[in-house]
Amino acid sequence: MLELTILSLRAALRFKVEEIIIVSYGLALVRIGEGNINTFNGEIGIALSASTDITDESGNPISDEEPDIHEFYILDHIAPTTVTITGVAPEGTKVFVTKPSTLEVKFGEDVKHDGSLVAADNVANYRLFSAGENGVYDTTSCQTDNSAEATIGNDDVAYPIGPIAYSNGGGSGPFIATLTINNGTPLPVGEYRLMVCGTTSIEDLAGNELNDGESDPYANLKVVIPEVLPETGFTPGALTEVPFALSESQYDLSAGIQMSIPELGISRAVIGIPASGNGWNLSWLGNDLGYLAGTAYPTWPGNTVITGHAYNNFGQPGPLYNLASLRWGRSDCDHR
Repeated sequence: MLELTILSLRAALRFKVEEIIIVSYGLALVRIGEGNINTFNGEIGIALSASTDITDESGNPISDEEPDIHEFYILDHIAPTTVTITGVAPEGTKVFVTKPSTLEVKFGEDVKHDGSLVAADNVANYRLFSAGENGVYDTTSCQTDNSAEATIGNDDVAYPIGPIAYSNGGGSGPFIATLTINNGTPLPVGEYRLMVCGTTSIEDLAGNELNDGESDPYANLKVVIPEVLPETGFTPGALTEVPFALSESQYDLSAGIQMSIPELGISRAVIGIPASGNGWNLSWLGNDLGYLAGTAYPTWPGNTVITGHAYNNFGQPGPLYNLASLRWGRSDCDHR
């Protein structure tokens, strides 16, 4: 008599074995009856019942020293996702103030990276393109006959991708695909879209399709390279008229970050300042401090640029009027 029990090692669940089919010596197929194992996620084990009378070909029974659990399996029915594309959430916009030649895609779990058609290190599983003459992204899906190196969509212009390096932290993450783009030549100033293929390709180690195969996540890229940093003040003692700010230069008041420099008596809000093709518009910064979007976000790794006026548009000293008086190691700067 052969009796098996399949149980979850992390939950109080048991799955009823309905049928066991002996395929060949040492190999059997087990069909599950009660318990929906097709939707279960986690580790399971297969255990022989205590009353089993399995013997080998010579009639010797299974040793009492046999382990309680004979086989272990990891069941994964959860689709992988992209956590970030070029450092922003899917459908977000990443602003570059240096021309990129590589882009990163971070996955929520380990995905295949063997160079196969469903692997994250296959160049055919990404699309990098800009809008054509019509100014619209016509490519809305990876389900085309074009490769990543071909013109895609209607009049969209494709940029080559590859090679791709994948790292998984030895299996514990982070799970990152680093894409070399445009043949290693930094992208010129402009706007682009990077699409990661889920409808046609990338799978996790269990074979689940990215986003259940239902969508192709993307991020918008904006490359702006100001020739010089923005001016930080107006003419002392003179009133300067300030034009209305354009919508693309409206300041971001949502950051909620304060910066304090006690030695200068400064405690100001830090306002996000979007970059445009002409740089950063600081005209309306007033007596606040500004974070130049595209540099490292405050408190994140990298170089962050915080700016402010030495003189405001009324010709009066701005918040950074006495900045030159600071010396290395003398000031305690705080942000929150």
